[in-house]
Amino acid sequence: MKLTLLSTALVFLILGGCSKATLEIPDTDPRLDPASDIEGVLKALQLPSDFYDEEAPAPSDTSDNRNWYIVGNQDTSFVYEGVPVTLKFTGKGAPNTYQVRQLYLEMPPTTGHWLIKQSGSNSITFSIPSLVRAGYLNMLVSAKLVKFVGGVAADSFYTQKIKQVVRLLEPEGCSFTLQGKNKQGLIYRKINLGDKPGTLKVRFLSMDSSTSNKTSDRFDLKYNATYILSSSNTKPPAAYLPSCSGLAAGAQRRQGWKEYSYQYDPVQGTKAELFIQSNCSDTTKGTSWQFEIDCPQ
Repeated sequence: MKLTLLSTALVFLILGGCSKATLEIPDTDPRLDPASDIEGVLKALQLPSDFYDEEAPAPSDTSDNRNWYIVGNQDTSFVYEGVPVTLKFTGKGAPNTYQVRQLYLEMPPTTGHWLIKQSGSNSITFSIPSLVRAGYLNMLVSAKLVKFVGGVAADSFYTQKIKQVVRLLEPEGCSFTLQGKNKQGLIYRKINLGDKPGTLKVRFLSMDSSTSNKTSDRFDLKYNATYILSSSNTKPPAAYLPSCSGLAAGAQRRQGWKEYSYQYDPVQGTKAELFIQSNCSDTTKGTSWQFEIDCPQ
C-alpha cells in the first residue's frame, strides 16, 4: 500500500515522532508524604504542645567556651501509625545549675516548630496520625537551658540543633528476615500474617562469640492478645511487656538455630506483634541474632 506524504505525516504525529511516549501513573495515595509534604506532616504530629509558624531560636554563641549541647539516646526511632514514640535526650557540658526547660522540634526545610516545655524529663513524645504515609521523618531538635537563682530564671542558653530520624513503618508481610548484633535495644514490628490458615514457622539464631555463652537476645511473638511463640523457656503471660531494662529474662541461651511453629487460623485475626530484645544487658560483646518467619502453609 502506498502512503502519501500527508498520510505519512499523520502517522508520524500519531506515533509521537521517533521518541517513545512515557505513561505516568498518578499517585493516588491521599496521605501526606514525609518526603514532599513536610510542612503538612510536621503540623499533623499529635503532641500536647504549641506550634509556631516560625523558626526555632538560633543557637547561642559558644565563643565564651559554653559549648553545651544535647545528644539523643538513639539516632533513628521506628514507630507505627498511632503508636506513641518518645525521643529522649541527655544534656552534655552544662553545669548542674542549668536545666533543660524547653525543646524545639523542626522538620527542615519547612518553617515552623513545636515548642515542648520540660520539667526534667528531657524527652518528646508524640504520635503520627493515619493521614501520614510510611516513610522517614527527618527532624531537628534543640534545647533551651535555663539557670535558676532563687526560683527566678537568671540566664539561658540555646543548644545546637541535632538530627533525629523517625521511620514510620507499615506492617511487615508474613515472610521476612531481621538480623542484628550487639546492643540494639527493643525492636518492635507489626506483621500481617495473611488470610491463609496453616503452620506458621519461625527460626531464631542467637550467637555469642565470647566464651561466657551468656547471649541475652530474645524474641516474643504476640497474636490475638496472647504470646504464641517465644525463645524463652517459659511462655510469657498475656500481660508481659517486653522492655530493655536489663538482661532479658528467659533469653535464648542455646547457641545456633532453633525453630518454632504455631497452627495459625486467620479467623482469630491477621495481625501479630514481634518483640526482639537485642542484648539489652550489654554485658557481652560479639553477640548476634537473626529472626526468620515464613507465611503459614
